Amino acid sequence: MEHQISRIDPLQAGKIAAALYFIFGLVATPIALIKNLPLQYGELGTSFLLVLLLPFLYALLGFVFIPSICWLYNQISNHMGGLKISIINLSEQ
Repeated sequence: MEHQISRIDPLQAGKIAAALYFIFGLVATPIALIKNLPLQYGELGTSFLLVLLLPFLYALLGFVFIPSICWLYNQISNHMGGLKISIINLSEQ
């Protein structure tokens, strides 16, 4: 069965992206902290704070940029058509 995605709700996509980017930031934070361990204490202050803010910064960027991309997709799909996807109904097989 073939369907076409003609519109993506930008706000909903932004909320989902923010949550996913936040989780990614949580995963990336320990890696970034380990990478910064060899620094001297004086050099650690600013970078340590930025690393701790990483999940929140990722979430903010996801919430801002993904809705913009969805809006652009909606504008383009109005003129060219949306993405086509095939869905298999497993209960009918």
